Amino acid sequence: MTSEQITVNEEDKKLAIILPRATFIQDPAIEMDSIKTWSGKGLLRGEVNWNEGFDLIGAAQEEIKEEAVNMGILETAEKSAEKVLAGFFTNLGYEVEITYE
Repeated sequence: MTSEQITVNEEDKKLAIILPRATFIQDPAIEMDSIKTWSGKGLLRGEVNWNEGFDLIGAAQEEIKEEAVNMGILETAEKSAEKVLAGFFTNLGYEVEITYE
């Protein structure tokens, strides 16, 4: 955030805050040391194809992120930010208006 995104009216004790939309700050984490390989080909199977495994991990990360979006996690984050900011500044005697870019 920058100072241009916050407007203060000291006379009326009002704040206008423009927040950026919620986003993910990192991809979902997959614990690589917990991954186990399995083959249904029996005792005479070939070597593990790690590149295929990494592709599957990447696909799983995208699926996790998509599911989180579908469950409304970003909207929940925005509502939580609004609640915290409004509560903080209301306690200081300000009326708060929050909008998003």
